[in-house]
Amino acid sequence: MTLLGCDARDSITPAKHLGDVSRCRGRLGESEEYYRAALELRKKTLGAAHANVADTEAALGRLLTERRAYEEAEQLLRHALEVRRQSKPATHWRIGYTQTILGNCLRGERRNIAVKPDHAWQSDSRPPGLRRWGPSRSALTTAAPYTMLLYA
Repeated sequence: MTLLGCDARDSITPAKHLGDVSRCRGRLGESEEYYRAALELRKKTLGAAHANVADTEAALGRLLTERRAYEEAEQLLRHALEVRRQSKPATHWRIGYTQTILGNCLRGERRNIAVKPDHAWQSDSRPPGLRRWGPSRSALTTAAPYTMLLYA
């Protein structure tokens, strides 16, 4: 498969990043196409249980939640959360971030869910050089009491 005129392996990361840029610009349909292409390529080359596949699933799940395609978003987010729990420490910020997106998805569906506060990921577990990327420490601290541990 080719995307952006390149071999599949060379297209994976640019496709994901183009999805991110398109989403930020409000081009949700275009963003969805890029995310789906990146997800397909990552699954083929890395396997479904890879952390990079989980990153793309979380991004696509967030986009689908914004577009109110809750059922598909929930499936993607639950799988991303499962992979992240297996590949990251329990206090890693990406686990909490995925839980938050999944909680928003379920809230959008207006489903009754069993929840309890999850304060395990409250500390900033990112390496010092990466702390400027992703949610800030203050955002994590503020969101932590409202983040939910979701039970299937």
